[in-house]
Amino acid sequence: CNCNQHARKCRFNMDLYKLSGRVSGGVCLQCRHFTAGRHCHYCMEGYYRDPTRPITHRKACKPCECHPIGAYGRTCNQSTGQCPCKDGVTGITCNRCARGYQQSRSHIAPCISKLYIDFPSS
Repeated sequence: CNCNQHARKCRFNMDLYKLSGRVSGGVCLQCRHFTAGRHCHYCMEGYYRDPTRPITHRKACKPCECHPIGAYGRTCNQSTGQCPCKDGVTGITCNRCARGYQQSRSHIAPCISKLYIDFPSS
């Protein structure tokens, strides 16, 4: 099995072996180091791939560090590490207001458009 040095055990699956053109039927078991997949070849949910390290490295997968208020959830893009930001929020971890927005006290809308703030009320 090719488990990218993240698993000590694997099992053989005849169906996968046939589907692969009789190349590989190995399935890695209990992937470690926050990896997942048949060959422990991608990062598990909540982690993203560090592009500076090979997939065989123990620290190839880094934790998503999505801001608890600025991001929708704790899961980031597994390739880039970009967290899904709320409207008006920016940054890889969604930790700052985008240009044209300013911080509010709301957990639902942590950054609001300056147009709403600067617009004179009549």
